[in-house]
Amino acid sequence: MRITIPDELADLLQALAPKKQVEDIAITQLKRFLSISPREHILVIRDAERKKLEDVFQVPALKNAQDILDAVQKQHRMTFAGVDIDYSPAQLREIERRARKNRRPMEDEIKDIAKETARLMLQEV
Repeated sequence: MRITIPDELADLLQALAPKKQVEDIAITQLKRFLSISPREHILVIRDAERKKLEDVFQVPALKNAQDILDAVQKQHRMTFAGVDIDYSPAQLREIERRARKNRRPMEDEIKDIAKETARLMLQEV
């Protein structure tokens, strides 16, 4: 089966990779999205945005949606004695406020909270 691509679209495809044939570019793009239903929503993150996310989450490489979800969950979780403790958005805002007030990284504030929690738990025993 053959399809006809409007000239405007062919020009846009050609601009993506000037040294390749339009047909090859179109096939590559179609294959990339072949497994996605037309009814699904697609979120596209360009390289510059991906790099910013990697900096924010302090991860070496985000390759897919699961990597992003894992990074977000890691930011909202503290592990204490092998138990994951998820922070609520309000708690995270408070920790962020304290970190700004004390002019230190949020991670340092969270570490101090973990130390204080451990101290209080041991005091109760």
